[in-house]
Amino acid sequence: MSRSLLACAVAVTTGVLAAQVTPIPGSGCALPATTVVLGSPQVGSTILISNPFATACLLQTAVVIAGLPQPTPWTNCVGSPCTIAVSPILFAIGLVVAALPVPIPNDPGLVGFCFDAQSGCLSPTCINVDRAVRICVQ
Repeated sequence: MSRSLLACAVAVTTGVLAAQVTPIPGSGCALPATTVVLGSPQVGSTILISNPFATACLLQTAVVIAGLPQPTPWTNCVGSPCTIAVSPILFAIGLVVAALPVPIPNDPGLVGFCFDAQSGCLSPTCINVDRAVRICVQ
């Protein structure tokens, strides 16, 4: 069986195709918003990942992409417990609004591949993080 057919079979078997973007339980801060994903993660497309409250950030907003989850306990700007759910491999930091375009190559072998993303607000002394999401390619 070719790699792309196997990936498609695994994706269908595990329900990946039914749930392209799913929140990661236990991530973010108390009462977090969920990281926003615009577009459909399909081969040959581009999705945008952004912070749902970017305009309310005091200084900057950030989006972090990771291949593997690595939960890290954190305390936010007001002392509430948070969980940074991703091990950073790619950042997008911008003034007020950050949307990270993520192109998905036109490679059928990527069907079923999943990665995590998490957004947050940066200030001079702290960070507040949103609920992370797992994004699976269709």
